[in-house]
Amino acid sequence: MCRAVRRRGRGLFLGRVLLALALDPAGAGRSAVADGRFVDCGRARGYAQSRLSELRELAEYARARGLRVTWADQARGG
Repeated sequence: MCRAVRRRGRGLFLGRVLLALALDPAGAGRSAVADGRFVDCGRARGYAQSRLSELRELAEYARARGLRVTWADQARGG
């Protein structure tokens, strides 16, 4: 991979984490729902923000050390 491509991708993961935090800063959570045999257990208030904060720490750690973060996008089958 050439240097120009590597530079362009630097901070991409951190940018996505910060964008996600900005889009849903309150994190209201979601209550549990049961429909027949299907049960969605919901999500506690602040859960997403807690996980995103952990990811932000990881991204900042990697960025400070020049490390690359890769991830799979499960919504796209990655």
